[in-house]
Amino acid sequence: MPDSALPPSKFGAGYTAAGAASVQPAVTAAPAPLEIARVNVLAVVSFVGALFLGPIAAPVTLPLAYFARARIPHTGECGGRLANAAIIISIGYLMIGVVVAALYVFVNAPS
Repeated sequence: MPDSALPPSKFGAGYTAAGAASVQPAVTAAPAPLEIARVNVLAVVSFVGALFLGPIAAPVTLPLAYFARARIPHTGECGGRLANAAIIISIGYLMIGVVVAALYVFVNAPS
C-alpha cells in the first residue's frame, strides 16, 4: 500500500489513519566526553596519611595539607576539601597526643 495521503495525526505518536508509523528516529549528537578533574597529589597523600596512619603521621600530614591547600588555587586542581579534612584530622590527632602526654606526665609525676 503506498503512503497515505493523510497528514500525521496531531493526537500523539505520529500514526496515520492507515496505522503506519510516520515518526522518524530523532538524530542526537554524541555526548561530550567527561572531563576528569585532576586532584592534587599532596592533598590525597596528606588525607590518606592522616586517616590511616593517625597520630604517627600527624606531624607530617599537617604541613603537607597546608602546602597542598596553598598550591591548589595556583594549579587549578581539585582537592581543597581533602586538604581541609587532612588538616582537621591531623589537628585532632595532635590535640589528642598533647592531652595523652600531659596526662602521662601528670600521673607519673614523682610525689
